[in-house]
Amino acid sequence: MEEENKKSVKKEIKVVFGDINKNNFEQLRQMNNLSLPVRYQNGFYARIVTKLRFGKFAYYNDMIVGAITWKYDNFENQRIIYIMTINVLEDYKRHNIGKNEFK
Repeated sequence: MEEENKKSVKKEIKVVFGDINKNNFEQLRQMNNLSLPVRYQNGFYARIVTKLRFGKFAYYNDMIVGAITWKYDNFENQRIIYIMTINVLEDYKRHNIGKNEFK
């Protein structure tokens, strides 16, 4: 079984992370619509643009290949991070991009 898991992970690729902002949030909407089973309303994106929520794109060769969005919350008197969305384009899955989005 461990041998199968090693084969399923492709070579790790180097990605660069960049902010999601008012100039590129529509690309997040497109990515979410392509890769997630739910449609997020305008308010979801507005909160990211106004920094009430946060997000980063993963770029490979200057092309967006993944994204992560999160918010800060409180739980039992501690500040926590709540991951709202995480996605990677199909052709770039299994390259550890999602894992790197958490760093």
